[in-house]
Amino acid sequence: MSQCGIHPDSGINRPRTLRALPQLLAAFRTRTAAAIAIRRTLDEHHPLTPLHWYLANLATPDSRRGHGYAAQLITDRLATAPDTAAYLVCTREKNIRFYERFGFTVSATFNLPLGAKPLMWAMVRKP
Repeated sequence: MSQCGIHPDSGINRPRTLRALPQLLAAFRTRTAAAIAIRRTLDEHHPLTPLHWYLANLATPDSRRGHGYAAQLITDRLATAPDTAAYLVCTREKNIRFYERFGFTVSATFNLPLGAKPLMWAMVRKP
């Protein structure tokens, strides 16, 4: 399972991103334009306000699902700053109800711009 909560005060670390650019370009190779288009679409739906936690890359392997690991990660992260909003992108419709249990609501739906154009759900949790 992986989970990354980006703290509301951290912002985007542009110097670190620029330093990583050569490795990113090498990894993406011919898919660099696709990666940029996807990132742009995700950024367009990421709220600027209010100050919030961004719960990114929350996932549980199939073999570990149903044991409460993801729920514990979310609960712990939200408990660290109960008066701070939170945001995430849900990539599977069947997971919406799971996130609603923690107070998240769908704020927007959108499609990624490439391939099968999968539907995504931007979800926010007010403090």
